[in-house]
Amino acid sequence: MENKLVLNIDVDNFTHEDFKNFKKEFKLTNADIALITGTSIQNIKNQSGKNRPVSKWSRALLFMWELNKQTK
Repeated sequence: MENKLVLNIDVDNFTHEDFKNFKKEFKLTNADIALITGTSIQNIKNQSGKNRPVSKWSRALLFMWELNKQTK
C-alpha cells in the first residue's frame, strides 16, 4: 500500500538521514526524543538505528517536519 498523504509527502521514503537532520535542525538529542515520546533513551537508540526500518513515531515527526517546510 502506498502512503502518500498531504502535499504528496511520501512517508515510505523517510530515511535515518532525514531523522538525523530533523534532530540537528531542532537541536534535539535522543534524550529529548525519549522525553517527548515517553520512552527510554535506549529505546530511541534501538528504534532509530540504521539497521532498522524508520519507526512509526519517527515517520510521524518527519511528516510534520516536512509538512511545516512545505507550508512556509
